[in-house]
Amino acid sequence: MNEKTKILILEDVPLDAELMEHELYREKLQFESLRVETREDFINELENFKPDLILADHSLPKFDGLSALKIVEKKCPQIPFIFVSGKIGEEFAVEVLREGATDYVLKNNLSKLVPAVERALKEANEQIELKMAEEALRNREEQLRMITDNMLDVVAQIDGDGTLQYVSPSVKTNLGYEPEYILGKSISELLNLINSDDLEKVKSTFRAVDRSSPNKLEFRCQHADGHNMWLESIGNPLLDDEGKIIGAIFAIRDITERKKAEKELKKYHEQLEKMVEARTAELEAINKELESFSFSVSHDLRAPLRRIDGFSQALLEDHEDKLDPQGKDYLNRVRLSAQRMAELIDDMLKLSRLTRSEMHREKVDLSEMADTIAKELQNTQPERQVEFLIEDGAIVNGDARLLRATLENLFNNAWKFTSKHPSARIEFGITEYNGKPVYFVKDDGSGFDMKDVDKLFKPFQRLHTSDEFAGSGIGLATVQRIIHRHGGLVWAEGELEKGATFYFTI
Repeated sequence: MNEKTKILILEDVPLDAELMEHELYREKLQFESLRVETREDFINELENFKPDLILADHSLPKFDGLSALKIVEKKCPQIPFIFVSGKIGEEFAVEVLREGATDYVLKNNLSKLVPAVERALKEANEQIELKMAEEALRNREEQLRMITDNMLDVVAQIDGDGTLQYVSPSVKTNLGYEPEYILGKSISELLNLINSDDLEKVKSTFRAVDRSSPNKLEFRCQHADGHNMWLESIGNPLLDDEGKIIGAIFAIRDITERKKAEKELKKYHEQLEKMVEARTAELEAINKELESFSFSVSHDLRAPLRRIDGFSQALLEDHEDKLDPQGKDYLNRVRLSAQRMAELIDDMLKLSRLTRSEMHREKVDLSEMADTIAKELQNTQPERQVEFLIEDGAIVNGDARLLRATLENLFNNAWKFTSKHPSARIEFGITEYNGKPVYFVKDDGSGFDMKDVDKLFKPFQRLHTSDEFAGSGIGLATVQRIIHRHGGLVWAEGELEKGATFYFTI
């Protein structure tokens, strides 16, 4: 014992009290004691000394132990009470134990006092712990009862025979029935309230709650006023200490409004599907018309452009001696414009096909693709001093053909805009943004002013003249459309004469 045990001794012979204390000290029990011999002192010290244990003689001149026992049983029955007497008859011993005494010990056999005290204190502690546990359980049950009594949902409990043992007051609000109407009835007696179409699944669910947990069910039930309503029930089995099922508890919720909303949502969904189908068919028709128009534009524009270029070339070749330098210059400009127009038509058609073509997703190694494109570019102008840095491991899921077009456009851009520098560096790599991989193509070429960044991805918008750098302004627009089709983003950063970096995600 960590704390001293308080022992109140009811004894009129001081020497006997000392012998008891000596026996306790001899066994090294940690205690403090107080001796009394009158009724008044005994009652006072119960209040003031607050003993953990009482040792009492059965007979005193002005007071007796049995009377003291009755006082203790009335005021503080949790305190162990041991009779320590010189002589005690069998009948008296039976009587005091029946009245509530914990034990008795004869004064001529005090060796039994310590075991009796230890046993009594142990039992008292166990009783205190048990009462505390019971009190905590009662409080918990009361809290749960208060919660269930005030829940908006209905809470019901059945025993192993299917009889309703409890139903929360909210049954009146939800279903219109008084709790008294439900209580004590078996589930089978209440099945007449269930919609006939849902009866079998309700029966099977109530049976299933005996085997697994939880069981969820939606069914229709009749309200007390006669109208049908939708309910959702979640059932869990109740188990005893050995794990055997002794009943079940159900939480029941009115979901009538939710069912109405689901029905309306389903109707709207069906309408939306029809609208989407109609819109899809309309878009397919428009795409076919656009494809036909594109082909027509391509065919109808290419022929006159070829004639303009051809006859201009014929004039230059066949009538060169009749043309002055200015006339020749004009004809060359006409030819260049016609060729430029033909290139624009080709680029428009490519952009259109990229938007309409079907995607075929597969695993694509962007690093390997970038390395191949870099080698192809270097072969076109082997005299250029360009360092390519390609990071390995850029594996994505996408359309290989479209992603090839993306990297070709970005690398061609970098190759083109580093062409005026004696040496250049073009890099393909991987970084991270918001926990997702971001791929980039970076160069140290002419770059651009960030105030013009919004123009970069617009078709035919160019930040340089054709005299500075050739091109139609369609490459980056193509990149943006491909990346968007892959559900990704594309953006750029740059600085004049310090290069540009184009980022994209897949």
